[in-house]
Amino acid sequence: MLVLVVAGAAAALTTSHDSTPPAQPMTQNISFSVTKLPAVVRPSAQRTVDLTITTPGHVATVAAMALPGSLAVTTTPIPRAALLTGWVPGHATFPVTWVGRDPLTGFSIVRLSHFVKPLSLAPLPANTSVIAVSPVITGPAQRPRFTWSNTNLGDPTLRAYGVVNYLATKSDQNLNGVPGALAIDLTGHVVAVLATNEQWYSAEFVARVATIVANGHGCHATLNIAGASAQGGGAQVANVPRTSQSRGHLQQGDIITKVDHHDIDSWETLLTVLYLTPAGTNAHLTVLRGTHTVHTVVHLACAL
Repeated sequence: MLVLVVAGAAAALTTSHDSTPPAQPMTQNISFSVTKLPAVVRPSAQRTVDLTITTPGHVATVAAMALPGSLAVTTTPIPRAALLTGWVPGHATFPVTWVGRDPLTGFSIVRLSHFVKPLSLAPLPANTSVIAVSPVITGPAQRPRFTWSNTNLGDPTLRAYGVVNYLATKSDQNLNGVPGALAIDLTGHVVAVLATNEQWYSAEFVARVATIVANGHGCHATLNIAGASAQGGGAQVANVPRTSQSRGHLQQGDIITKVDHHDIDSWETLLTVLYLTPAGTNAHLTVLRGTHTVHTVVHLACAL
């Protein structure tokens, strides 16, 4: 399958993979307008938002990827107090609001005040040839030009609710360091995004994480406890600090076996489930306490 990749905007969760395709030389192509790009990539390129970040003494304009829910993501770190504006061809600049930053993927999340048609996303395919396309932003309210070239993506592997192992082809091997690239299949759907850590992430996962952070008031959820994987399965609680919202619900020695509808087989799985849960929501926990099964509800705090 041939897949197109557009760069300059986003990413999602991955680990290394044993069958990374070998590095290949890339022939760089330059397009000075969307109409000069391969036809299948044009709709996604047109949904790139020019995001201008203004801080005292500094102004930067970067590309952001439009997602459902009036959200957008960029690989560029954004100070919380920065003044943000957006622009797309054919419209005046519009206000943009800072939402948060996902520390794992490295994406900043913002909310657009102007409707921009979101990218069409699809599940991540395996063993694909791609075209890497990178918007080059030259300034505020300036139409970007694009660099693009042919390359390859590796295989995804899925486990732990589709989070732990995603596509993990290093960009320095396959994309020559092109940041924020979007992988677009022949139907025009975005399937993967390149992060600044040189790892590819499922585009659907990036959108999911952005929504979680937005719904969680800028952060993921936490139980504010310490622990480790329990022998025989589950997450065993080692300590519940006095200031933790879990105080009175959990205690040392408890083994968490379920959070809402998710089975918990290890400490890592617990952290994954909390990562994919918005802060400020209630979680129903099933806990093994000695020989008894206990059910409790904990209001999840913000993981800073």
